[in-house]
Amino acid sequence: ANSSEMMRLYEEECANLREQMQKTRIEYQSLLIIADSELKQMQALRDQISAENYGLKERVDSLSQALSQKGFDLPIQQLNSYQDISTWANSQLAGSLWVAPKAIRETEKSAQFSDVQFFGNTLLMLRDFYVPMRRNPGPISRSAYEEQLKLMGLLDEKCFSQAGSIKAFPEYKVTYKGHTYWCEDHIKYAGGTDPRKFFRIYYFWHEDDQLLVIGHMPTHLDNLLTN
Repeated sequence: ANSSEMMRLYEEECANLREQMQKTRIEYQSLLIIADSELKQMQALRDQISAENYGLKERVDSLSQALSQKGFDLPIQQLNSYQDISTWANSQLAGSLWVAPKAIRETEKSAQFSDVQFFGNTLLMLRDFYVPMRRNPGPISRSAYEEQLKLMGLLDEKCFSQAGSIKAFPEYKVTYKGHTYWCEDHIKYAGGTDPRKFFRIYYFWHEDDQLLVIGHMPTHLDNLLTN
């Protein structure tokens, strides 16, 4: 009798566990359905925002060109202190360049290049020549960008000549909108070991957002060679 009773209790316990498992499975499935729905809504919202941002950038570009053709240039604010880089970038570069928070912090903390305004003008040049070249590619816009590089003594080069070498240097990564990218290109001014005499701007072009993303500046990152 004891064995029969124990068997009955065992079977009841198993039945209860199966019932609980079934309820848990249904709850998880419901949560997954909700999560999937919310994810799709977020993706749709992201796509909508990206489209709106692109439209706004196009509108700003058109207005800037129209003003320029009428002889009115938008006021340019010079960068006078590395400590102002965050507010300056927001006011002068927004819509064309996105500077990663880590690049802002590095500039505020470690920038020693002696000519602050020249460094700022380099970023403005990227806004006014590199970005238009990428948004409206063609020989005229490319020639204009390359001419500006020459005039300012700048180089725009790949960070690594050997394919895949960048993967050994995680500091070249940048996170933009929740995704990780590699800054495979950089703007170079001068070289050597004295940070007062050179700077670097590491970047990549975000094709979907039509935006120049800066992952690191102005200090030199390690690579396979030297400065």
